[in-house]
Amino acid sequence: MKDKKMDNPLPKPLEPVWQTGWTAWEAEWPELFAEMRRTRDVSASDGVNVLMSAQAACNKLFGLPEFLALNDRQRQIVFLACFLHDVGKTVTTKRIKRQWFSPNHDLRGAELARYSLWTDYKLAGTMDMLSFREAVSLLVQHHETPLAFQNVLKQGDAESSFAVKSLAANGILVPDFTLELLGVLGLAISTTAEDTDSCNRFMETAEKNGCLREPPKFTDETSRFAFLSRKSHDAAAVVADDTWGEIVMMAGLPGTGKDTWIGRNQPELPMISLDEIRKEIHVLPTEPQEPVVTLAYSRARDFLRSHTPFLWNATNITTDIRNRQLDMFMRYGASVRIVYLETSVDEQYRRNRNRVAVVPEEAVTRMRRHLVLPTIHEARQVDYIMV
Repeated sequence: MKDKKMDNPLPKPLEPVWQTGWTAWEAEWPELFAEMRRTRDVSASDGVNVLMSAQAACNKLFGLPEFLALNDRQRQIVFLACFLHDVGKTVTTKRIKRQWFSPNHDLRGAELARYSLWTDYKLAGTMDMLSFREAVSLLVQHHETPLAFQNVLKQGDAESSFAVKSLAANGILVPDFTLELLGVLGLAISTTAEDTDSCNRFMETAEKNGCLREPPKFTDETSRFAFLSRKSHDAAAVVADDTWGEIVMMAGLPGTGKDTWIGRNQPELPMISLDEIRKEIHVLPTEPQEPVVTLAYSRARDFLRSHTPFLWNATNITTDIRNRQLDMFMRYGASVRIVYLETSVDEQYRRNRNRVAVVPEEAVTRMRRHLVLPTIHEARQVDYIMV
């Protein structure tokens, strides 16, 4: 994919006819179009590929009154999410015993959407660009939720209320993400009357719970985390903090300035740094990391047993990696603050090249491709900081 300058406009519908100009856009993303064209859409009839389905959904989107009522930025976000909603199928579609499947295409699609907007359009390094990019990614990740919401409603009011409030809470860190945009996307990709009815009921439930166009309100961070982790059943309840102290977990790609931020903001905290442990026991980043991780966990447990707050310094770029550490920290009764750092593409590469231990650029690219930002659901406090 070609590298774009930040001042280049993103592809978007052209008023007043709301047509996208597919030929011009294909010149922007030729590889992506080719991948979507050669991938069959397993949820459609034979002969339909992912590109055909995406274009049909976009054409439907442009005629929806709910879409036309959005502002320009919201329309652009929903349009991109609509076009990319099934892009994950390009890397997950496979045939098993004469049946075609696209497992986890929503999660992989969210990664691909984030990577494309970050790399091709350099949407990184400011909160405005992060919010736009992550709103598209979140919409892609959750695009099937409104279509399946009828199943949630069958579980009762309490479950459906939690479902919409929990999902809408993503808007705390990503203000451009709302359940209204997700509902509009759902209407565009609906293919049956049942799907459309489910989407409408999804938006009605969100409206009823006061979180259609904004995140739900919480009294404080402790009460919010208790609700989102299902330890409290009332979003408005006040939950007492029963933790003994806070662990700070860093997250971010190599070269985003984690060490600099720590030196300026948390110099007093004892630190467990995977980079420092690698130097200490002479393990290269390209070698097996089991000895590094084992020693880091051992030192963390010592701090946790003695109720000593500390800082965990590593890239922590995926949910699975973070969850292993978060489970340990919280099991010992600590609260956690996740600090995610981000900078522009060019600045990140410059800083990495100036490191003492440079991470190969192909490794950084691979990490960016699979990066998943921490969400508000993961810890008591999650901060996105642009550096």
